[in-house]
Amino acid sequence: MMYSLNQMRQNAGTSKPASIGRRRGRVSMLSIGAVLMLVLGGHGLLNYASAGEPPVLYTVQPGDTVWSIASKESVGADPRPEVSLIISANHLSEANPQLVPGQVLHVPRR
Repeated sequence: MMYSLNQMRQNAGTSKPASIGRRRGRVSMLSIGAVLMLVLGGHGLLNYASAGEPPVLYTVQPGDTVWSIASKESVGADPRPEVSLIISANHLSEANPQLVPGQVLHVPRR
């Protein structure tokens, strides 16, 4: 004998219709997605807007570090401010920014 999902829930001791659970799950996922977009996406957009120019896209090569990339962008100047901008724009860990070859970084212009 085949049972519907609601019949199986009733047999298991829950009477909540399946559609309510799915609806709550969708609302929760949409809420989490919206918050993540605001927190992560908004933060990066603020960095770009304050820089004045759109960021340069840089593809990480084997052996690259944030310091080496910043040094290429700030020739003849102290790369530390550029390092901070790259870390912030790409939401990297300040303590130990991990780069992977092939990763695309946003390098803000100053």
